[in-house]
Formats: sequence, structure tokens, C-alpha cells
Amino acid sequence: MRSLFKKIMAFFMSVLAFLGLIQPPATEPSPEEPAVQIISGHNMSVDVSAKGVIERAYCTDEQCGESFEVGIILPMKNTLRGSFDCSDENYRMVDNSTVFVYNSTDFDGYVSEMKNRGCELVRTYSMGDNRYALMKHPYFTVYISLLCAEGQLRVNIGRSDELAPPQMTGTNSGETPPKLWQLSIANVSAKQHGGMGYILQLSDGSYIIVDGGYDTDADAEAIFDVLVQNKPLDCEKPVIAAWFITHQHADHYGALYRFTRNYKDAVEVNAFFCNFPYRDFDDIHPQNCRNLEGVMASWTGAALYRKLHSGMRFRICNADVTVICSFEDVYPFDFSDGNDTSLVFQVSLGGQRILFTGDAEYGESDRMKYLDASVLQSDFLQYPHHGYDKQCKENFYEKVNPAVVLWPMPFLNHVTGETIFDWRYEARAENAWVRNAACVKKIVVNDEGLTCFDLPYMPEGERICDYSSLTGN
Repeated sequence: MRSLFKKIMAFFMSVLAFLGLIQPPATEPSPEEPAVQIISGHNMSVDVSAKGVIERAYCTDEQCGESFEVGIILPMKNTLRGSFDCSDENYRMVDNSTVFVYNSTDFDGYVSEMKNRGCELVRTYSMGDNRYALMKHPYFTVYISLLCAEGQLRVNIGRSDELAPPQMTGTNSGETPPKLWQLSIANVSAKQHGGMGYILQLSDGSYIIVDGGYDTDADAEAIFDVLVQNKPLDCEKPVIAAWFITHQHADHYGALYRFTRNYKDAVEVNAFFCNFPYRDFDDIHPQNCRNLEGVMASWTGAALYRKLHSGMRFRICNADVTVICSFEDVYPFDFSDGNDTSLVFQVSLGGQRILFTGDAEYGESDRMKYLDASVLQSDFLQYPHHGYDKQCKENFYEKVNPAVVLWPMPFLNHVTGETIFDWRYEARAENAWVRNAACVKKIVVNDEGLTCFDLPYMPEGERICDYSSLTGN
């Protein structure tokens, strides 16, 4: 009865307001949609509680110091499984992203509710049965992932400027045949073994670089030589359309430091791509991440796409890139160590797929095993973590089903002279799959020297080189 009375009174008051006999009551912002304050031209980072409350926004300009109360509550709190803080508190103005995992598959409902909280839908993606959405609020970005095989929603809250690469960059013009190079890494006087570097050439003559090797003149020069010797004749400078850094280990990113010092005026770089955690993981440290992003930012005119999330797809000239896995995907699985912060992505070029895994180990492997084989299948596989301990697992390799394995590892420990490849390949249990897989027709080790593959590449000849003749054993 009381409810009916309230409805009648509300209707009566609305009629009086419509006739202009009374003023309608002032409305206040909903607690889920607080008034938004904007600092023109500044980017924002936010504090998010473990229960999914976006509490406060900070300007990322450290000289500005402005901050605002926010109070936005993320949807579906009752299904929250857990959260993972991707960054250290000391770096919240640089990178303060948080991952939330929900026991829910209501992807469309989550997107709709975030729109009601002031977010704009920027882009959607799909990868197999999984669905993804990038949304933007004036204070933050939201990346929503529906993982069908696991019955989960994963939500990443990040900085306001963490947007996706354009869906198309470059002109897709030109007639340069597509190529892939595996670089030989100069391990001498550096670490005992490791290192990784790859270069792809696109139809307009520009390049994609993946990692590069150590901070040595030799590794930087090896990259530069490939660029100069293969650039189109009408190009004054080699153009690097994209440089990907898989993770924060010196045998992968070091060459970018030396290359920047030695060749910055001789080369153009259009964009850098990465996704680093701003917290300690074993030997991954926030300050190193910030230093490397500083090196990337020092290249005039180069864009920095610093948060590639799984599911993102984009085209660089005639190469299609799909992000398969990032460190944020590992939670709630355990991180093996800093290697499980590797960015895993696939490049489709010249009618073939090349899967780059960096140093991915068990944590990322356990996440990727849920992806459909149609997503992971690749013609080339960059063998994870140099074929060392705790690399990816057999159920992942079976879905990749590669014809060619690119193995970034030397035959010798170039510091001690000890042979290290033979016993890892022949005896280690973790390499049993690559030794025995019928699908693998060719294994190419980077210590064989600079190797160029014209794409599409059809493997022929011996499955693996006679490495005993190269090591003297």
C-alpha cells in the first residue's frame, strides 16, 4: 500500500513540474558516475582497491601533482575471484595497472555496465572463441577479456593513455619480397649463453625487429648491417616500422641500447611495442622498465605502444600481428620467474605465421594451452627460453605444430668453451618434444650464423645441422 502511495505521489509531482508549478528536484551524480575533472593534455593513473573500487586518479605528470577522488565501483563484485597488482606502489604515476578475474562469462553485460560508468568502447577483438574489448574513461582504460574455455572474464584497469596500436599502419605498398632473418648473437664477453634477435622485411622495404641481443657493438652492428644491405635503393635511411621487446632481460633488450647510441641518426623508427610489469619479478625491476621506455621515447617521432594485451590485432604494412599472451594473463597461475613476463605474439607475413615467445615458461604456457589450435598453429616457432629449463609445455607445442623451429642458443659456452647445445638437445627431458615431433622438419640454431628465410619458406634438407662438426666434438 505504501509503495502504491509513493508511485502516485511521484506521478503527481512530475505533472506539477511539467506544468511549471514547481521546480524539479536537483539531481546529484550517481556514486558510480561521479563528476569528472579533467586536466587538459594530461594523462591519468588510478588507484584501485582489491575489491574493485577505483578510488583515486593521479596526473602522470609528476610536476603536476593533481589528484581526484573517483569512487567508481567495477561491475559484478559478487563474482570476483581475485585481483593482481601489476605495478609497485612507488611507480603508480608511471604505471598502475590492476587485473581482476571474475567467475563470469557475461562479456556484453560488463561492457554495458562500464559504459554506464562513463567508459567509451574504443575497439573490439576476437581470438578463437575468446572476445576482447578496449574501453576508455577520462581517468583510465579498461581491457576486458572473455576466456571461454575457462569461463572467466579478465579485466585490466590501466592508465588513461594506454591505447591500442592503430589497426593499420604503413601503406602496404611496394614489391619487396617478405623475408625473415635469425640473427647470430655475440655471446663472447657477455653472458655465457642466451640472446635473441629477429628481423622481418615488409613489402614497402621497412622492417620489424624482435629483441636484438646484448648491449654490444657486435649485436647492434649485426642489426644495422641487415637493415642497410637490404633496404630499397630509393630509401635514404632504413625504416624500422616496429621494434618489439619481449621482456626485460638484457640478452633480449640490450642491443636496443647500443643500437640507439651507435645508429640513431642513420635509421628511422616508427614505433616500439612492449608490455612490461612495473614490479619486481625475480630479475625484472621497475626502474629497468622505465629506463628502457626512456630509450624508446628518445627516438624522435617514434610512437610507444607500451601495453599490448592478449587478443589485440593490428596490421603493419603487409604483416598481421596478433598478441597471444602477456604477463597479465598468468595470474592466478604462478610465475616461474621473470621469463614469464614475456610478450608472446604471432606475425603473419608472406602467407606464413611466425610465433615469437621470448622466454615464456610454465606460467604463460599454462595460460596459452587453453587457446584453440587454430589460433596457435604457426609455420615457424621461436623456441621459448633458448630451450632451457622450465620452458613451455608439450600441450602448447602440439597446438603450435610448427614445421620450422628457430632456436636462439649457441652451440658453445663462448666464455668457457664448453659445449652446451648437444646435451640440452639430446638428453634434456624438456626438449623431448622438439627432438621427436614429426611436424618439425627443420631446426635452425642461431649459432649457425645469420640465417635468411625467403617467405613463404618450405623446409628441405637435413632436419638439424651437424652441430658436432661446429663444436669440434
